[in-house]
Amino acid sequence: MQELGNRIKSIKVDPESEDIDQAVEKWYEEIGAILDELAPVRKLPMRKQRSPFVTPKIKNRMQQRDRLMRRARGSKLTNIEWQQLRKLKREVTSKIRRVTKLKGREALQSNDMSRAWKFIRQISFSTKDKVSQNHVEATVLNDYFGELVKRSDPTMPLNYITTCQTETAFQIDNIEEGT
Repeated sequence: MQELGNRIKSIKVDPESEDIDQAVEKWYEEIGAILDELAPVRKLPMRKQRSPFVTPKIKNRMQQRDRLMRRARGSKLTNIEWQQLRKLKREVTSKIRRVTKLKGREALQSNDMSRAWKFIRQISFSTKDKVSQNHVEATVLNDYFGELVKRSDPTMPLNYITTCQTETAFQIDNIEEGT
């Protein structure tokens, strides 16, 4: 820290002899060079485990999107490339949601309770390995839990409930985003 402070103090910028914008730019460049030397940034992986909802095709689309994003930062893109970038952004999001819904439907329609609960934990962020945000239709969950409480013997008469208390009622509703 002491060496960092000393080197920052030793930066000489003379705003009288240079344009103020050039002087500030020079100062930023020297600060960047000092920080790169004394405190380089280590690149770390974003997560240890990959999302189970990103297929190789989706990963390929993500790489195409990222390439266009890098080009957009460095230079101007043509109108066609901007449209392609917007399309790739929407496509990646849409495909991840689609895969998530399909895997959720498979897990909830299977007779394997542990698989169903594992999926529910993944989408509700209650696992120790955080998985990306996922969307499951509430009707799929409602149907799944409804099947769990269905009578097993069709010859048995149904017990009719005459009242319903809201504290004990169970219903999963869709959550609206962005409001």
